Amino acid sequence: HLFDIEPVTFSRDMNLRGFYLIGEESAVEIEILDKEKNVVRTIRKAKESAGYHEFSWDGQPDNPEDRFERVKRGQYFVRLTVDGDEIERELQFK
Repeated sequence: HLFDIEPVTFSRDMNLRGFYLIGEESAVEIEILDKEKNVVRTIRKAKESAGYHEFSWDGQPDNPEDRFERVKRGQYFVRLTVDGDEIERELQFK
C-alpha cells in the first residue's frame, strides 16, 4: 500500500494532508496517535474501494471541548490500517 502525509511538521494554522492507494476493496482505518501510541483521533474507519484516497486532519482530538481546541504540541503518528496491515508515519505538531 502506498501511504504518505504532508507536511511532516505542521502547526495550528495548517491542516495535515495525506493520501493512500489500495489495490482492492478493503477495510481501512486511519488514526492519529500520541507519542505513547494512544489514539487521539480516528479520521476514518470504513470499507474503501480500490484506488487513490485522501484525508486531512485539523489538529483536533476526537471529542474537542470547543471548535478551536487542538492537541498539544509534540510528536504524533498517523496509523493506516488496511485489512489488518498497519503502516505508521511520524509527524510533529508545533
